[in-house]
Amino acid sequence: MVEARELISSGLIWIYESEGEVTSICAVTRNTQNVSAITKVYTTPKWRRRGFAEHLVRNVTRRFVTKSLTLFAKLSSCRH
Repeated sequence: MVEARELISSGLIWIYESEGEVTSICAVTRNTQNVSAITKVYTTPKWRRRGFAEHLVRNVTRRFVTKSLTLFAKLSSCRH
């Protein structure tokens, strides 16, 4: 909970909403002057396979385009 509060207060967590529900989230961590990491990408099961997380990550990436970015993803959370 502490990390979530810090991300929210720092403005480093984003949500995607559809039909009044939060569908996806992602955060920027390891944020330094030159590098940021996009982490904690998650979509609730009900909303998966609709491109919400992809849209969210693209939007956040544009905000940090002047830096080097790293995206962390667990293989188990990716569908082939």
